[in-house]
Amino acid sequence: MIDFLGDDEATKSILIYMEGVGNARKFMSAARGFARRKPILILKPGRFAESARAAHSHTGAMAGDDAVYEAAFRRAGIVRVREIAELFDAAQVLDSKRLPAGPKLAIVTAAGGPGVMATDALIDLGGELAKLSDESMKQLNAFLPSYWSKGNPIDILGGATVDRFTKPLTICLSDRMVDGVLVIYVPMDSAPSTQVAQAVADVARNTWKPIIATWMGAKDVEEGRHIFVENNIPTYETPEEAVRTYVNMCRYKRHLDQLYETPAELPAHKAPLKDHLKELLRMALKEGRTLLNEEESKDFLGPTVSR
Repeated sequence: MIDFLGDDEATKSILIYMEGVGNARKFMSAARGFARRKPILILKPGRFAESARAAHSHTGAMAGDDAVYEAAFRRAGIVRVREIAELFDAAQVLDSKRLPAGPKLAIVTAAGGPGVMATDALIDLGGELAKLSDESMKQLNAFLPSYWSKGNPIDILGGATVDRFTKPLTICLSDRMVDGVLVIYVPMDSAPSTQVAQAVADVARNTWKPIIATWMGAKDVEEGRHIFVENNIPTYETPEEAVRTYVNMCRYKRHLDQLYETPAELPAHKAPLKDHLKELLRMALKEGRTLLNEEESKDFLGPTVSR
């Protein structure tokens, strides 16, 4: 299925529910082959002994050691999620060209409470709160009221105007210490939802860093969220959902980098026995390499009688 969906032009992301894997070598080969081109996300239950036993009785497939699967997924460039909602949230954003270069997130919020909640979620999930540069702090001090939070999260305070949202956003995006920005909005008369959303979307057109939005207020902010959808900006109802998506974007970017740093695995010797060595060289040339790695070299120089 990975081979089929990987070659399907209409498929942007591959989502898998997995309780176990049959041929691990073939699975790893297929996953590594396509993970560079499109995101592969897996929801695999059975993380604990009790649930693993439940999976075994349900399908007859042993769930196996969860730590082994976790390591295999990382090596293959796969992003593992834990909930169904997270599966679809991640699928919508991981094929984006705006993946964060790192985990450092800046938070611009008009409400202190949601900013603290976002920080808790970020640290809990393995993200990192960006430390703003001295230049950014200087610009923010000159623009915001003197009693602003003086750090990240950037609390722009109640009664904020549209400009008070976009100016700190622009400053953060220009900061080399910041990899991405989360903007949190709560309903306020001084800055209508649609106006702020449109202003954020305008800023997003001129940056390669990801912007994620949390628009709290249900129906009161629905039109603003539509603006984000039209402009391909991830938007969520809670800070925790937004942070979780950002961390998954970081994990996917890190996995992609690791894939390019390590040599691709060879197929499970699919070639006929007599053509095994030719197949080995052909695969290396296909990947643009003129040198074999250590494993391939040993394979090439080893005895071929047994093959």
